Amino acid sequence: MERVAPNGQFKDVGVDQLFFSTTDAQGRIQETNNTFVELSRYTEEELRNAAHNIIRHPFMPGGVFKIMWDKLQRGETFAGYVRNLAHSGETYDVFATVTPIPGTHDYLSVRQRPCHDDHRALAMTIYAEVGDYEAQLRKDGMSAREAAEAGAGLIGDKLRESGFDNFDAYAHAMLPWEVFCRENMSTGLPQREVAGDLGTELAQAHDVHDHLDEWMLRLDELLTTAQQLGEAREELVDSLGQTSSLGDTIDARSASETLQIVQFQLNVWKGMQKIVDSYVVELAELITTLANDTLRERFQISVSRLHTAMLATFLAELIDGTSATANTEHKVALLKATMRDSLEAIDRGAFHRAQLVRSTISCIRTVTSLMESPRSLLTEAIREAQSLNNDELSAAIATELERSERAANNMHQLVATLESTATTPDIAAMLAEL
Repeated sequence: MERVAPNGQFKDVGVDQLFFSTTDAQGRIQETNNTFVELSRYTEEELRNAAHNIIRHPFMPGGVFKIMWDKLQRGETFAGYVRNLAHSGETYDVFATVTPIPGTHDYLSVRQRPCHDDHRALAMTIYAEVGDYEAQLRKDGMSAREAAEAGAGLIGDKLRESGFDNFDAYAHAMLPWEVFCRENMSTGLPQREVAGDLGTELAQAHDVHDHLDEWMLRLDELLTTAQQLGEAREELVDSLGQTSSLGDTIDARSASETLQIVQFQLNVWKGMQKIVDSYVVELAELITTLANDTLRERFQISVSRLHTAMLATFLAELIDGTSATANTEHKVALLKATMRDSLEAIDRGAFHRAQLVRSTISCIRTVTSLMESPRSLLTEAIREAQSLNNDELSAAIATELERSERAANNMHQLVATLESTATTPDIAAMLAEL
């Protein structure tokens, strides 16, 4: 089929214009819904078995698709901004997810309108630079495959310059934002009061989406808690350092036998600092892992929410009779199979995350328990300094005691919040809806 050139016209995808296609391992289109047919300006017959790059816009760098295929071949989901080209020459941007279909060698791609303008602008700025870079490499004699691989590396570099560790970190941030923004702009999942299998399946899709929405709110709270834990740990480290140095302060300012005993005990505790530090380091690692795992779980739930919305939209098209596409039962089965697979992935991730939460709670309790001994010594030192009318020393110790108690209390409060997130979503109930 003859390649189409962009005509300079740009078309916005509607907020509720969700669409999908499936492709085989060679990138040939197998199935589509009616919205994809409408936006692409090809017929369904023209699309079937055509290479998916039939809609590829020349603006898109090969590096994006190199990243996508690498992820798919690892069995992972790709998510990112893509610029497409319709048969009419019109340009339209989408935010796309591509997911392996379980039990097959095929892939499901679900696309939506890009709803976060700043995020899309960043992607398109990077794509423009990478596209120019790849074009120069090809001009210099490099193959398209080699140029795409180099382009993928440059995309990673540009994302790091923008504050993302890698493409995965970028995708884990972008997809939840895009799904959230689209849902806020949307009128919601389509509602149809009809009997029969299609009506039942649509109602089930609503139930699953509600479950996912509730669980996403919990994960948002957990992510906030993980960030607060990182800040509280820094406060804790500062407090531990100040407490360790108080032994020298007391020694320099005291003539009391009681204070000398306290000073000796604080120095003994200071000698245990390596043990305490090991727990603090472990806590830092747990907090980082918890935050990263929560981001991955939010990403997976966002994939499931998008798939659920796609299924509901397609079912509504079938109920309304507006979808003239063939193989409708097969398409519904593919959408549901991919939803089931993503829900099972959430279940696995949630189980691991719950274990991680419990380990984090245990480590926090160990650290705060180790802080109790020096706090009791500081309390005794304050009383002795006050009895000696040593106001300067009393104030110095009181400041550190307050800092230590504040750090411990913050940790205790965050533990209470963490305990409420150690549960896992009722995936069995969601799977039963399918």
